[in-house]
Amino acid sequence: MTETTFHTAHRWLLEWQDDVDVLTLGNGVQVKILFDDPENRYQQLLVREARASAPRSGVEILEPEFAAGSSWTQVESVNRHLREARPDGVLVMLAGGQWTRSPFERLPRAGVAVVLLNRIPDWVEELRREHPKALIAGVTPRQEGVGEIQAGQALRLARPGSFVVLVTGEASS
Repeated sequence: MTETTFHTAHRWLLEWQDDVDVLTLGNGVQVKILFDDPENRYQQLLVREARASAPRSGVEILEPEFAAGSSWTQVESVNRHLREARPDGVLVMLAGGQWTRSPFERLPRAGVAVVLLNRIPDWVEELRREHPKALIAGVTPRQEGVGEIQAGQALRLARPGSFVVLVTGEASS
């Protein structure tokens, strides 16, 4: 049996476990949502779900911002929030080709928690090591599982001997 490690982040007054989806926040925590595409229905659904569930945990979801595919717009948002009214945490879906570390490494240095959704850059682990007391997390679907579902759907739709074309979209979708 693996050992459960509990972590605490002092500013957030929260605890979480490595092997269980448990996260308890203190009242009054403010979270800013920085997403990519304002027209993306999945991202709109995530905003609605966050707004609906946040009050149960005493979390205030600040007005979401969308970068409209511009990584530069998202970098400007991060910088503005560090200069002005600083949230306790940000929930980020990286915009466009945004894989640059520097704007996001300033957040934990300033005591702002970072949770990345869907696309997790390879620098996240290093950032966690450099800021062991900060909440830096990534949430992404298990891609192998998604692929298995898609393969099963294709097999059900395709007749024996048929030809299948794979069409992919933007990484932000």
